[in-house]
Amino acid sequence: MKKLITPTYVFNTANRTVDLSAMTDFDITKLYEIVNITRNELIYSHYPKDNTLETGVLKRGFTSVAGSVITLEMDTSLMNDSDNLVFLYEEDTTSVPNDTTVGNSTLVSSVPQNLTRMCFQKAISNNVDNDYLELIRAGTGMTVGQTAGTLSLASGTTARSETIIRSQKSWNGSIRLYIKNILSQRIVNNNFIVELVDIVGDALAYVINSATSITVTIPNNTFTLENVGQSISIGNFNGTGTFLSGRYVIASISGNDVTFTVAGFAAGTGTCSLFGRSFYRLLYDSTTVTQAKFDTARCGYGSGDTTITTLTSASPGHTIVLTGSDVNATIADQLVASSGLVSRTVRGSRVEKVPGGGVDLKLQIRVLNGTTAPATTTVWTIGEVVIANYSSQDVAIQNVQPQSVASGLPVEIIKTIAAPTQPVSGTVTANSGTNGMAAYADSVTNLAGAATFTGTSRDGGATQAYARFVAKAFSDVAGTLRIEQSADNTNWRRATADTAVGAGSVIQLEIFATARYHRVIYVNGAGAQSQFILNSAYLRV
Repeated sequence: MKKLITPTYVFNTANRTVDLSAMTDFDITKLYEIVNITRNELIYSHYPKDNTLETGVLKRGFTSVAGSVITLEMDTSLMNDSDNLVFLYEEDTTSVPNDTTVGNSTLVSSVPQNLTRMCFQKAISNNVDNDYLELIRAGTGMTVGQTAGTLSLASGTTARSETIIRSQKSWNGSIRLYIKNILSQRIVNNNFIVELVDIVGDALAYVINSATSITVTIPNNTFTLENVGQSISIGNFNGTGTFLSGRYVIASISGNDVTFTVAGFAAGTGTCSLFGRSFYRLLYDSTTVTQAKFDTARCGYGSGDTTITTLTSASPGHTIVLTGSDVNATIADQLVASSGLVSRTVRGSRVEKVPGGGVDLKLQIRVLNGTTAPATTTVWTIGEVVIANYSSQDVAIQNVQPQSVASGLPVEIIKTIAAPTQPVSGTVTANSGTNGMAAYADSVTNLAGAATFTGTSRDGGATQAYARFVAKAFSDVAGTLRIEQSADNTNWRRATADTAVGAGSVIQLEIFATARYHRVIYVNGAGAQSQFILNSAYLRV
């Protein structure tokens, strides 16, 4: 559908160019007209060049298109770069298509998932793949590059240094973000941030008034006194003074000048960026490899970071799955290693202050050092980023809807089943354990490097009532697992070979119980563990 739109653009009248690089997925075949509304003049039309309104005097086509930069035929040298332009453009629909009727039935179809996958397949030094991303800032002492299908960022050891990578594309509405990542270490004064944020502006002039006050000038500022008390992130500082990127509260507004309350700053001037009035954000900032922080914000208000428990961020890393559907958000993670089980676990949620469907969000990947220099460099390796828009639809079955992400649809039995009348004869013997199983928690105590854990002897009974013995182990350090058996609880023999347990993987061994006694043996690898779970069980069937 053709619509009049006002995207972000750069008009260069001397060069006769209109730059629409900020527009997502620009397509010249969908652009019909450009009108300079300051001068009430048509400057571009996609109709044939000789179909002019002034008997062929003015040409209103283009001479070339380079990506999203259009070079106009029309002479615009008498116009101003600041003139306001509007565009007649064919926009793709992002809503649910009209119902399709077949006979007396109505079929409703959803919009297909719009998925962007960033695999970092290009080998690039000191930059990122511009097909998807833009290096906004490379911090002092920090490095950025792509190699072997990964994006690598090194924190360096410069206090207050910041690197910002931003997506070329933006998303709104229901959104899902997947990011696989590994941190080489977790130390103090390091902050690693993955966020979906709205962009207020870049290269905005700032003046640091005092240790607690900074004023940022926003051209054509739309904020009013009603926005006082809201918070926005300030980053990408270029200039003098002492500053630290962070989220700060609006204290006052005067014309285009917005003053924020800060802490620990010192006088100076320069430029900065404002972003994240609305956002979804994941933050790694603690020294614990199984912790992160999660928060969302809408229109300048957030709940504040929640500390969540995650799988380890050490090798082989984990995949974060962040989902937002306009009115709620969840964050989950799963191991990178393959598993035969459903391994995704929800770690946190938000049911308010979640970005709404009308807010355009860009992906930002940031590294920020604290006010004190980190002791050593930390390397952040990102294996893949996938972002998808999807059609969020409520589905009701007889007007009953799911109550939460963890509970399914309730089921009501509407027919009573009569009790059986067939008589039962013989003897029924109850199984010990639960459902014919005897389960044991052998150990959750982390092992030192190369240490061996010998499990408690388990007695399957003189009559060997159990059919199988099972052992299951998880460790964040590679090791080996085996099962041993004994007829007399003294002389032990291997019932399985030593089986490798990959770092961050779950392995399960199972044997027929051909002896009375069984136990598990776990031998740790060279490094000390920070996560270890070892269980065993007897099964009757």
